[in-house]
Amino acid sequence: MDDELKFPLSVYIKLRDKVSGFEKVLYQSKYRDVDHVLYQWIDGNYSCDCNRSLLLWDWNGEKTLECSSGENQIELISIHNAKTGEVIYG
Repeated sequence: MDDELKFPLSVYIKLRDKVSGFEKVLYQSKYRDVDHVLYQWIDGNYSCDCNRSLLLWDWNGEKTLECSSGENQIELISIHNAKTGEVIYG
């Protein structure tokens, strides 16, 4: 099955480092549906500072943070559907 049919949802993710104020908008594709993207960013792999810091600073490892055990330093600001602009989160 074609990946676009299997994972049709593409999104824009806005992140902010609460310490520096640095913000970045990421484009991500290959989500099955809204529940899938919300799970990944709220409870799944992208819910933690260790992974969010890699995405925020382009995987260079320069500012990789440890896994958070409480409030995240890297804040999820918003998630928008890349095709429709619909707000999914935020």
